[in-house]
Amino acid sequence: MELEIQLKQREDLAQGKTNAARREGLIPCVVYAKGQVGQNCFVQKVEVETVLRKIQKGFLPTTRFVLKKEDGSTVTAIVKDIQYNVVNYQIIHIDFLELIEDRQVNVKVPLCCLRETEAAGVKAGGFLRQLMKHIKVRCLPKDMPTHFEIDVKDLQLRHSKRVADVAVPQEVRLLAKPKDVVVTCIK
Repeated sequence: MELEIQLKQREDLAQGKTNAARREGLIPCVVYAKGQVGQNCFVQKVEVETVLRKIQKGFLPTTRFVLKKEDGSTVTAIVKDIQYNVVNYQIIHIDFLELIEDRQVNVKVPLCCLRETEAAGVKAGGFLRQLMKHIKVRCLPKDMPTHFEIDVKDLQLRHSKRVADVAVPQEVRLLAKPKDVVVTCIK
């Protein structure tokens, strides 16, 4: 999924100017690229909130953003970090990471459990506990999966599925340990 956001250049980095821009509905952001200095910008708060509502819960790390600069050029990026106000949970800063086609990127890929209600352990009176919501991987941007799926239908009571049980394409390198438990069925 690719979503578009308009960037506005940020010249003055003074805290007072940044806070004034936030009051005007702008969110400061930085676009990082490997080996380059980050570009300081602003994005419209309303635009970002609208775009974020379109993203399925947990899928933000693998969502591609097309960042449109004022000069007409575009940059494809993913969200590296979002900072929130601890009082009202409003976004106060966003860090983007530019995707360069020939450079690998580390990304947290969401993990979805399939057929949870049909799991053998659930039918025996247990419940599923998903211990890992994301699996960290390294890959080229073109090979970046949107999510991983793991079928838990055959998961028995007091058994678990591990990272090694997740089907991962060959182009994608797991950064998580294969023995790490991703989901378990407990009573």
